[in-house]
Amino acid sequence: MILVPDASAIATILLPDEAGAAADFTRALCRERHLFVPNHWSAEIANILWKARRRERLDDALLAAALRIGAMLARTVTTVAEAPLDQIVTLALSCGISAYDAAYIIAAQSQNAPLLTFDRRLAEAARSQEVETLIQ
Repeated sequence: MILVPDASAIATILLPDEAGAAADFTRALCRERHLFVPNHWSAEIANILWKARRRERLDDALLAAALRIGAMLARTVTTVAEAPLDQIVTLALSCGISAYDAAYIIAAQSQNAPLLTFDRRLAEAARSQEVETLIQ
């Protein structure tokens, strides 16, 4: 089975202060399914970790641990072909979401796969595009 996890979902397993039911749910799904992500996924995950470190949500040791987990995950994902710019922008504008988030919806559509997100706005946009969402 296939899954498209967005950065908000992956953050739950990388950031210790987000541990809990959402992280457990994400871990279980990531173990059970083959992960497909848009091209910008690694950069978005890196940005989450960078922000967390700058805001002192992570110390150096926790950042190193999160980077190890992130690197392991990055080796298991498949990057989907990049959607045309006009398709990304059109979807982003019509749904009122970022282009980054629109790329997750397009990735899920291209794989006929559910989208795992903890971003309510992205989940609503995905459902409006008839993309199944997995959200706890």
